[in-house]
Amino acid sequence: KRSVTVQKAFGVAPEQFGGLYDAPAVQRQGTVLLDLNENTFILGSAQTGKTNLLQSLIRTVAWTSSPSMVNLYIMDFGSMTLKSFENLCHVGGVVIPDEDEKLKNLFKLLSREVEGRKRKMISVGVSSFHAYLEGGYTDMPRILLILDGFSPFRELYGEAYEGALQHICRDGLAYGITTIVTNTQTSGFGYKYLSLFAQRFAFSCNDAAEFANLFPRCRLEPANIRGRFLCRVEESVLEAQAFLAFPGGKEIQRAVALKAFVEVANARWPEEQAVPIPAIPRELTARYIAEHYDRPAGKYEYILA
Repeated sequence: KRSVTVQKAFGVAPEQFGGLYDAPAVQRQGTVLLDLNENTFILGSAQTGKTNLLQSLIRTVAWTSSPSMVNLYIMDFGSMTLKSFENLCHVGGVVIPDEDEKLKNLFKLLSREVEGRKRKMISVGVSSFHAYLEGGYTDMPRILLILDGFSPFRELYGEAYEGALQHICRDGLAYGITTIVTNTQTSGFGYKYLSLFAQRFAFSCNDAAEFANLFPRCRLEPANIRGRFLCRVEESVLEAQAFLAFPGGKEIQRAVALKAFVEVANARWPEEQAVPIPAIPRELTARYIAEHYDRPAGKYEYILA
């Protein structure tokens, strides 16, 4: 009953992600799927559908997987619309520009996760997150790190965090941390980063040469239609049309639908919550101290709250 209600409210089944590809050579159409075992790079000019694709991904993950299975961390340096997912139980936090302390704590959290997961996997004798799950271990959720707007992030924080981001992109996959990045161009992203992203989507771009940067020897260009993109299916580069993540002819209508979905999804997993980005709360109470910190063990030592 709940699934039918959500499908009516949001236009497409919440289990769907991405869009429909068209393979005219073999007269076949199919659903575009995202492999969470690979990092993903989404290219496209402004207002072509990149953020909508991210919203569709988040919606699908939130409906099909519990927070104990998948945690999401979002850096919104693009349209700022992903901030609306901040209260979703799968989301550990959303970082926007000028939240320096929150961004620093996010990378600390991810670095600790990499090291902690490495030790756990070594202790059971496996070398990949997939093998860890196959062994029946369920104590580590998959982590999705989403960065909407690489160029603004690099301009603001590249010097401080570019190395940390590369480390997460390079080493995170083996430990269940998948990175998804959007940008308006490949210049500035560079081969150093691009080589770490095996899964690629390309929306309409101002420069047609951008498509060949993502898909070598590709002469295909997506039609200049919002939501139209190129993707690789098996060994072919095909054109696809993205699903609309949330229905509505106007942005405000889609924003209302997004907030309604967050409420429904949270009700689906009422007892679970993603690990939050560490932060000192605005109101520091005795209850918060008791829940998050051990009492001092030394004599005459006290917590000042």
